[in-house]
Amino acid sequence: MRGAPGDPVPRAEVVAEVTGSTTGVPADMTTPDSAVVTVLAADGTVLAEEERDLDRARVGGSAACGGPMAAAVEAAAP
Repeated sequence: MRGAPGDPVPRAEVVAEVTGSTTGVPADMTTPDSAVVTVLAADGTVLAEEERDLDRARVGGSAACGGPMAAAVEAAAP
């Protein structure tokens, strides 16, 4: 999905179902440094929406060679 006209950052929408109190979505090296997290009710009503920075941490590899990264984002779901 593309961003707004003139927006140089491509946008993507990823939907993930919540299991318990958490969910996860895949990301790769092209993922931006922030994300808009939207919490929806079963009927599609927006319960919460906030932009959050993605603080990545290496989860494999080494400092010398790099490796896979992961980022966690928490959002309140009223």
